[in-house]
Amino acid sequence: MRERRKGFTLIELLVVVAVLAMAAALAGPRVLALRPMVDLRQSAQQLGDVVRMAQARAAELGRAVHVRYDLREETVGVPEVEWTEELPRGLRIGAVGVEGRPLTRGGVVDVPVLSGGYVVPHDVVLEDDAGGSVCVRVAELKVGMVK
Repeated sequence: MRERRKGFTLIELLVVVAVLAMAAALAGPRVLALRPMVDLRQSAQQLGDVVRMAQARAAELGRAVHVRYDLREETVGVPEVEWTEELPRGLRIGAVGVEGRPLTRGGVVDVPVLSGGYVVPHDVVLEDDAGGSVCVRVAELKVGMVK
């Protein structure tokens, strides 16, 4: 009578490795496809942080400041305090729509933030190289999806 050994055979291990490899091959592209959307949402949060900082500076200085969107340089900042942030690589500002003005798809857009912290309502469309986009409604600082 043969002794029974504990453990797995080589064939059993190879089958498990093959199943895991197939699962990774199927799931991999889906996981990688989520990355651009995560970057867009993080940049939308970054825009909210810039607006909140501009509100704080306007209150601190006791006068209006501006949030500047530079669509050519892919930056956002507050020029009155000489502060600018670049968007992450692969992301761009597609358009800025300020209440009462036509949609801007190029150049520089300055949005006033009054000394009391009031921000003129506006929308910022962030786009990525993969064709995804997010629209940020800045007056309410809520993020919504745009297709």
